[in-house]
Amino acid sequence: MKKSTVCTIAAICMVILIGLCAFTIHVESKNDNKISSTRKTEVQVTQGTPDHEKSTFEFTVEKSGQYRTYFNWAPEGVKSKDLSSYPATDLGFLTMLILFNDKEEEIYATYAGVLSADTTMELSAGNYRAEYVYVTKPEQFEKLAVNYLCGAYQAPQLAKELAPTFASLKTDGTWNMQQEFRLTSVDAFQSGQFFGVIFGLLIGICLSVFVLAAMSTSKKIMESPKYDERQELERGRGFKLTFYVILIFTGITFIFDMGGLFPEMDYSVLYVIGLFLGISVHVNYCIWHEAYFALNQKTSSVMAVFGFITLFNFVLVLFSVIDGSLYRDGQFGYSVLNLFCTLMFLSLFITVLFKRRDIAKKNALIAEDE
Repeated sequence: MKKSTVCTIAAICMVILIGLCAFTIHVESKNDNKISSTRKTEVQVTQGTPDHEKSTFEFTVEKSGQYRTYFNWAPEGVKSKDLSSYPATDLGFLTMLILFNDKEEEIYATYAGVLSADTTMELSAGNYRAEYVYVTKPEQFEKLAVNYLCGAYQAPQLAKELAPTFASLKTDGTWNMQQEFRLTSVDAFQSGQFFGVIFGLLIGICLSVFVLAAMSTSKKIMESPKYDERQELERGRGFKLTFYVILIFTGITFIFDMGGLFPEMDYSVLYVIGLFLGISVHVNYCIWHEAYFALNQKTSSVMAVFGFITLFNFVLVLFSVIDGSLYRDGQFGYSVLNLFCTLMFLSLFITVLFKRRDIAKKNALIAEDE
């Protein structure tokens, strides 16, 4: 197939996929099973007493089911990734979030100085109210804890443990609190993750094909590569080694999955990492044994593609570190796959580089002998 034809097809596919991705995001944003609220509330504390006891907002759940609930609150300007290190003593109050249904029954409650967390809960169709209650004294906290958190038996002990925190709070000051609350149907959330991974994978494949074709020095590409008998033998050994590596990794991941031994990462992510590991083993083995590149195939364009994909994924990793999506609430997100993809292609790039230098040295020795 002609080089220009491959580039054109890859470019068209990328445009179509990006368009479909944008359309899917637009449709999902209109989903009735998603609720989002971002509020800014000024809380003024004078002599240890807030100017208002609480802030509230109401929302309606149209369809019963499981919902992934994300909420955070912090002074305006504090980023989510900095919440874990933000001291509650820089505030004049603790915040307690309480969710009520339309029967005025409490269905969820938590508290913190600043917080970024998510949980999954079962919600029935109906109206709900969220209350952010501003607490400045242990006795006030104990009363709320009895009603909404842990009951009359544990509440006094919890209030006693938090007494030093309350004693360290600011007695005067004004805080502009940003309160974010998002509710997403678990089905919609999983659907969004699925389409995100699929679109990302397909766009990545099309981009790789486009770059590889554009940098190829041959007018015709995608022809069957030609290998000699030694290369075919080494490639077979590479496949055999890869099979055992993936088999062992999958077995270990299955044991972790059954025993819940690695809760910091979704096990579907681990299985994909296993594929990355298998690809790395096979390609690196074949490159080092001079069985990856076909006869008379130049390595420069392939090295350029490896380098491009490495840098591209590294940039995505940096973005995920900046916005806190790489590791949040004690768990790695799906963006960790970009990290492992970066490591995989970096290893391939380094192996090709060292192999080229090794071949150059061998050729230099042969030339000297002659």
